[in-house]
Amino acid sequence: MTHPIFFDPTGRRARRTFAIALAVIAVVVAALVALGVAFTTSRDHAPIRFAEDARRPVAIAATVPIVERGAWQPVANASADRGPREVFAFYMPWDAPSRRALRDRLGEIDWVVPGLATIAGPGRAMTYEADPAMHAIVAQGAKRPHILPMVQNAASDGHWDGAGTAKLLADPAARRRLADALVDMVSQERGRGVVLDLENLPRSAHVDYRRFLAELRPRFAQHGWMVALAVPVADPDWDLAAYAAVVDRVFVMAY
Repeated sequence: MTHPIFFDPTGRRARRTFAIALAVIAVVVAALVALGVAFTTSRDHAPIRFAEDARRPVAIAATVPIVERGAWQPVANASADRGPREVFAFYMPWDAPSRRALRDRLGEIDWVVPGLATIAGPGRAMTYEADPAMHAIVAQGAKRPHILPMVQNAASDGHWDGAGTAKLLADPAARRRLADALVDMVSQERGRGVVLDLENLPRSAHVDYRRFLAELRPRFAQHGWMVALAVPVADPDWDLAAYAAVVDRVFVMAY
């Protein structure tokens, strides 16, 4: 081989290569300058905002409506004997945390209030289902709490059948059938009474509800049983003084 492969005696290749290199350098420098200008002239974008961001915090009302201050409550009797403190534990058989809590706190509980029955649905006959697991837990305690079954008017789809319950309470024959079913349930549970949790009642139903309670209470008293009631908070349709006159205990659902 006489000459190296890349040998260029004329020098033209070197000049062309140098010119191309200068062009490439110029393009790179121009691109960097443009990029620097873009960075220095760009404006900060406003933060992303959602519709909820436009809402201002709502201040706490300076005055509380009278219904919230307790006008719905009966007048307290300062001289009344409140008796010893008792713990009532509301328990739902289908709820695993409820079952665990019953097992863990059994020694602190005086009364268990299990939701065992409903009166919603077609015909509004009471549906009652025993819970052997609850009885097994209670039997393990050194101090066994009393059983106070609870009846609710919650339908299978989760709504409270207030309108249907009102129709039941307005029917004397239906009230007698319900009272019979309650006596049977408490007997089977070896309970000490019942808690009625009938919600979303129309205003017109309250007179019939109190009439039913006045009919039920003497029947339960024959067995030494309690008639208890769960009532809502701050609902003027519920005359708590009138209800307290026809039951043994009222639970105010302040939660």
